[in-house]
Amino acid sequence: MKLLLAAVFTPDSTNTPMASALESLGNTVVRFPYRVIGKASGPFHLNDALVKQSKNVDAVVVCKGLGGDAPPIEAGALKAIKCPTVYWLPDSTDVQGLPVIELALACKIACATSLLSCDTIARWGHKHVSQIFEGYDHRVFRSWDGPKTHDVTFVGSMDAHRESMIEALRCAGQTVDRPVAYTKELSKVYSASKVVLNFVRGQIFSDRVIQAMASGTYLLSEHCHDLDAAFDPGKDLDVFWTWHELPGRVAVALESPVVREEVARSGMKAVKRFRWRNQMEKLVGVIEGQEVHDGAFTG
Repeated sequence: MKLLLAAVFTPDSTNTPMASALESLGNTVVRFPYRVIGKASGPFHLNDALVKQSKNVDAVVVCKGLGGDAPPIEAGALKAIKCPTVYWLPDSTDVQGLPVIELALACKIACATSLLSCDTIARWGHKHVSQIFEGYDHRVFRSWDGPKTHDVTFVGSMDAHRESMIEALRCAGQTVDRPVAYTKELSKVYSASKVVLNFVRGQIFSDRVIQAMASGTYLLSEHCHDLDAAFDPGKDLDVFWTWHELPGRVAVALESPVVREEVARSGMKAVKRFRWRNQMEKLVGVIEGQEVHDGAFTG
């Protein structure tokens, strides 16, 4: 299959391993860096070029289609494309709002990584919605040899909810390391941590969960429905429900290296089915008419 992938292809973008995984499955991928094109040439040329290039491929996959300081892909351009169009949304519709919903509705197929986004797009009337989690590059996110130099680690942006969780740990005398790292260095941080924390927004989780588990660490995550659908909580990772129990759960984990290693090993095994190649195989399947429900979304 020849695919036009409208995406961001920087080294740290998830679209980069997506393209490579699609090619490893035998597809031809035409990379369409929409932000670069839009910023250099303006919105008219961006959308005109997308429609023109779509005439030479079997399907078009649009990854988000907006953001940064570049003009967005327009829904009208997507509706003008004759071949199958797939919208891939790795973000929450609560955060991105109506613009991404409009783009999803303009495509024949919608794929989102979260329960919330899938539910929202379906409620707006889309008839072909699949939930496909983001994947991970197993060459980057893996277990690394070395000592556990971090007790408790959280990597991610802060908001009021996450700050309240971190504060609960501080009040219990527990220090939380908050390093800034990406790709391979992020994996090494996870691998060197006794406990990696994850906080959720609603009933969804980000790709940080998959990346941490792939790095061979003990993950302690706030509970959400998508985690229940994807993994076996208590075996592949541990979960907590409220800030009241968080300090105690962390303290027990720090005192239980055998349990941590058991959970880490199980998590590494469980997450293998979400390698990028597996996830892009599902995406190709969706183009061919299948439905995929990685998480709690049931259609």
